[in-house]
Amino acid sequence: MGSTWERTELADLWGYKSFHALARGVFTPRDDKKIILFVKQDKRIGDVPYDDALEGDVLHWHGETGHGSDDRIMHAAETGDAIHLFYKKTHREPFTYLGQAIVMEANIQAISPSRFLFKLLKST
Repeated sequence: MGSTWERTELADLWGYKSFHALARGVFTPRDDKKIILFVKQDKRIGDVPYDDALEGDVLHWHGETGHGSDDRIMHAAETGDAIHLFYKKTHREPFTYLGQAIVMEANIQAISPSRFLFKLLKST
């Protein structure tokens, strides 16, 4: 926890040929019980204007516009998926690994991005 990473470094660490597998906000490794969130709070012009904010150990997060991971994220506790959070304030800095998080609240939408509230777990 607290270590900083670029997507290219994580791709190398995890054995991917390129960082493109990690280019989205949600990465779910094949045949693994992990959901990895890459969250950037301050968006650049041209980015999808997700309204994401980290307040202490609580993350307010918009799901992806395509809703492809909404159900898996919402049911992570039931299915045994571990949610891991990589976060950065601006696009210019690397991601910081903040550890595991649990879903506290999920508001699934059909047309607009779903809203999630996560709580970061304390390390032991």
